Amino acid sequence: MKFLNYDSEGVRSRERTEGTITYGTSADCDYYAENIKSTPQGSTFTLVTRTGRYEMATKLLGRHNVVNLTGSCAVALEYGVGIEEIKIAMRRILEEDDDQIINFM
Repeated sequence: MKFLNYDSEGVRSRERTEGTITYGTSADCDYYAENIKSTPQGSTFTLVTRTGRYEMATKLLGRHNVVNLTGSCAVALEYGVGIEEIKIAMRRILEEDDDQIINFM
């Protein structure tokens, strides 16, 4: 499987091949973020997948971080990690007492 950020014009201009999973912020992606909102406390967004829509929250700020998290969610979901596990891991990013290593396995 290949995971491609479809927000990148250079990536989008290439032909999609079998086994390619796309992510980004547009509805033509396999996984995409919409309703992105940022506050001083972090960002929230709706993760849209082939199987549903999920409200996500992170302490990270900025659209670029939301896009990166969307790609991370795509990889995790494709490899069988549950959405609730992903939500917990996403909330733990930047916790002061955390060593910043998140292990799904």
